[in-house]
Amino acid sequence: MGPCLSEAAIADFEGACGIRLPEACRLFLQTVGDGCSCAGFPLRALGDAERRDLSRPFQLEEAWVWEDDPREEAVIQEEIKTKVCQGTLELIDFGCCDGYSLIVTGACRGEVWNLSDVGAQPCCPRQDFLGWFELWLDNQEQTDYFKDYPSG
Repeated sequence: MGPCLSEAAIADFEGACGIRLPEACRLFLQTVGDGCSCAGFPLRALGDAERRDLSRPFQLEEAWVWEDDPREEAVIQEEIKTKVCQGTLELIDFGCCDGYSLIVTGACRGEVWNLSDVGAQPCCPRQDFLGWFELWLDNQEQTDYFKDYPSG
């Protein structure tokens, strides 16, 4: 685990990004630590996160597989920019355009979602940061985060 963060360090990040982190994430950063290199893939440390404006809301509330969307590519790409590519803080990058992100603004604030090159969806059952992290640590291989979203 990385070192725990002070309230001042968290507030500094929040101020730079125009947000307040969800309470579960703030609690984790203050009492457990900032990032870790456990369970196969590292949990990104807040200290390593890009300081950018996160205040514009993440606008999805349900899963969206844009790979299956029949609309024109330009329309889809614009909608991805305005609905998905804002209000998220990356937690884990698996590579190949796949990872988990904490939603920090919008209706789903506090939830962890899977964002990939083909779509976005909340973890199942919907999880806040602490619930998701516990499942990830304890049952990474057995947890079916996508059980409510069968493919094809």
